Amino acid sequence: MSDRIFFICVVLIKLFVLLVSLVLLGQGHFFWGDSLTYIHSAESLLEEGVYGDARRTPLYPLLLAFFLGLSKSYGIVLLLGLQVVVAAYSAVLVRRIAALFVKKPYPLLAAMLFAFEPLGAIINMLVLAETFLVFFLLVFAWYFLSYYKNPSRNTLIASAVALAAAVWTKPVAAYLVVIPLCFLIFVLKKKRPAALYAAIYCAAILPWVFFVYSHFHFFGISAQGENNACGYMLTSVFSTEYRTDPSDMDASLFPSAFTQARASCTGTLSSIRIALQYPESFGKTLFLSTLSMLTNEGYAILFQNAPEESLKAHHNYLTLAVFADAHWYTKIKGAVGELRPRELFIVGAGKLFWIVITLLAIGGAYRSIADRDKRWQALFLLAIVFYFISITVISTGYGVGARLRYPINPFLFIVASIGLASAVAKMRAR
Repeated sequence: MSDRIFFICVVLIKLFVLLVSLVLLGQGHFFWGDSLTYIHSAESLLEEGVYGDARRTPLYPLLLAFFLGLSKSYGIVLLLGLQVVVAAYSAVLVRRIAALFVKKPYPLLAAMLFAFEPLGAIINMLVLAETFLVFFLLVFAWYFLSYYKNPSRNTLIASAVALAAAVWTKPVAAYLVVIPLCFLIFVLKKKRPAALYAAIYCAAILPWVFFVYSHFHFFGISAQGENNACGYMLTSVFSTEYRTDPSDMDASLFPSAFTQARASCTGTLSSIRIALQYPESFGKTLFLSTLSMLTNEGYAILFQNAPEESLKAHHNYLTLAVFADAHWYTKIKGAVGELRPRELFIVGAGKLFWIVITLLAIGGAYRSIADRDKRWQALFLLAIVFYFISITVISTGYGVGARLRYPINPFLFIVASIGLASAVAKMRAR
């Protein structure tokens, strides 16, 4: 199957699902998490010509404002239609990148898993920036890997521009530029291309940095990380230290040391410095948060009951973070009892799926690093995965969830396809 046929098939399936969902549910069911914040920012741009959110970079609100400007009633529908098209092309890029490492049919399998994994497919149909973020990340990775194989100024420029676009979409990608620069300088020994890459990247994001400085009076890309690190991360470390509910942000559960720590926290580095005062709890928090991020299927949120008796949305009792709580058994038992048998089966199947993907990805990482011809390309992809896991876990602690894993999903599926190909080859050789 050619890339073109695959793209058309994925687009048609996703558009069909989107249209059926819109007819059955209406537009009101396509909002989640930050959706309303994006809509408010877009409306502010349309009505006042002002962008006032220092936590989020503006590309997605600008797109949303553009479509709402075209049609107040159907602007969101048009944007969601564009998102499923972008998601379909992202699947094509997953297939192309996987084909650099494994032969047929594994690239197609990786692309299909990425395109139709249930939570990812749902995210593509929500008013959220993740679909565009992942698209730009894949474009960035594809062109950089193409440059690695056949150096060309155009592919280098395309990679840098795509990475900058990812930052304009969500600030979480801001420091990812360190990875291609390190590969250019230390692996490829190309200092001039590295300088060009850095120059293009900086030129692309500096307008936003200047805007932030002039309007919000701080020098940086976003205030989101600082807010998360001083909130979610420190709360997670203290919940581990005192064995309390890791999904409860109630500061009264902790001694006065927590209140003092929160008051003295000024940003991500400050939160890490405070957390290091509790090294065992900090290490355990990072470990459980990472495992929770990799194995959280995200389906439990679809089966929530009333807020006062439901599973916690982002860090429920069916993730590994629950083991930070002294009463973890009671929490798990209560969460399992809250689900109907069918719902429990779906959640369990989802967890099993992501456990298998994680194990295959670990095997694929080992196999690809052992391959001298593809070692550095594989390390480039693994560095992207490590970057997002690290920056997400350090900033949100037990607040990690399946949605926050979505930016690395395509790379996990690619590396897992390498692991699966290796496992199948070994079984056939016996």
